[in-house]
Amino acid sequence: MIRLLLLIAFWGSALVASEAPPVIYPYAPYHQGHMDPQITGWPLSPEGRAWAIRPRDQRRPGDEVGQPKPELVPVVPSAGRWKDPEKWLNLHGALVEVVRSQTKPVDVVLLGDSITWLWGGSKIGSPKFHEAWAKRFDSLNTVNLGIQGDTTDTILWRLDHGALDGIQPRVVVLLIGTNNKPNASTQVAVAQGISLILDNLQARLPKTRIILVKTLPVASEDMRRFGDHLDTLHFEQRPGVQVLDLWEDLVLPDGSIDRDQYIDGGLHLGDGYELYAARLEPLLKQAIAAQ
Repeated sequence: MIRLLLLIAFWGSALVASEAPPVIYPYAPYHQGHMDPQITGWPLSPEGRAWAIRPRDQRRPGDEVGQPKPELVPVVPSAGRWKDPEKWLNLHGALVEVVRSQTKPVDVVLLGDSITWLWGGSKIGSPKFHEAWAKRFDSLNTVNLGIQGDTTDTILWRLDHGALDGIQPRVVVLLIGTNNKPNASTQVAVAQGISLILDNLQARLPKTRIILVKTLPVASEDMRRFGDHLDTLHFEQRPGVQVLDLWEDLVLPDGSIDRDQYIDGGLHLGDGYELYAARLEPLLKQAIAAQ
């Protein structure tokens, strides 16, 4: 509590302690209330919802003073937004209700973008899990919180706005970063966004193990370089964190994408989910056994 109050005082925020997120994001005006008027909690206030449905290019760090800082987008929480400005928020809210409706302990939470969403098993998407998941993990109470198009910043926002409130899953499987489109100039910020997600998860769920799945091969040399950069950060050295690297499983000997594992030429998995599940299984068993 003392640490939390000191952090609030440091940022000069008018927020009370119960409204502070569990981590500090690297843009002080966000914590000071100069951007999003509701940086934690669900449901949103009318003011918070009005902010969240604004176009994303009007909610970037620095937009509030007319000096956008796109390099900070991956590390400052921001609600997602689709063509229908209400749809992403409504989906997030529906998934919050899925979490709140759990009547038995949750074994696994799947967190990420469309690659995670396509595992199925969500009342919001396909009600049945992909056969590769069901075959190996049917006995586990799994909650799929994947949302198409999500990025590091939207995952941060979701965590601070009720995504996991009320549950203590045994394991979180996290795969995020592809939609941030990391390149040579942004890969450091995207990796920092992933690091902040780990910070947030571990602050909220200190007993939960985390399996971080590195971004998968896509038709981009930048993604390979990003994976190499993630290796230098050694996330696997964090207590309670395991890292799963599927790169070599999804490329051919010449380094090109094995398109037979994908359904759309090199972004979303098809048969590749069988490889993913097979590689995930020992890590998931290890994570559960460690508790």
